[in-house]
Amino acid sequence: MPKVTSSKDDNGMGKREEASNLQWMAIVLLAVGTTTSQVRGCGEASCDSLLSAPIQGYMLGVLSACLSALAGIYTEFLMKKNNDSLYWQNIQLYT
Repeated sequence: MPKVTSSKDDNGMGKREEASNLQWMAIVLLAVGTTTSQVRGCGEASCDSLLSAPIQGYMLGVLSACLSALAGIYTEFLMKKNNDSLYWQNIQLYT
């Protein structure tokens, strides 16, 4: 299994650990549940489109999630790179 980066409140930011099988199953179940909630049945108005929204909307949602994740990773990288005090880093994050 690939390593998944996760943040813990224990003792620092971004400790790396491998995701367990239960966590992977939860991620897959979440993805399947979200996908099936967006699929329309043919009993509704028409069967022209299987999805309830245009594909551009789904692609923009995925792009937004990826950009948000990259921004979080870059922010964490910048915070770890400098040797400021923890209190100063917290002030920078919360403002």
